[in-house]
Amino acid sequence: MANPRISAKERGLIKGALRRVFSRSDLRREVLQESVVLGYKDQNRPRVTKWSKCSMCSSMTPTYKIDVDHIIPVIPINKTQDQLTFDELVDNIWCVKSNLQALCENCHNSK
Repeated sequence: MANPRISAKERGLIKGALRRVFSRSDLRREVLQESVVLGYKDQNRPRVTKWSKCSMCSSMTPTYKIDVDHIIPVIPINKTQDQLTFDELVDNIWCVKSNLQALCENCHNSK
């Protein structure tokens, strides 16, 4: 993304836009669907109808509170966002399904 006409602020906006598009993607939806546990009910939360299992701690969490996490980070540890091309960034966000996991909010925040 070393285009001199794009400011750092604009690069951040583009990255955010790509993440928002990914949040509506079929790939993300598939990972969420695979985490859903059919038939699970919590007597303390009768209005919640869809429950998912966290990949890290195995706790049952309402599906709407599950985050899809990239196991290998979108931006590698040895690079900065500025060093990635748009194609690399898109390829890292829309990765293979085995690089994605469904995590509860606590596990996602601790990671």
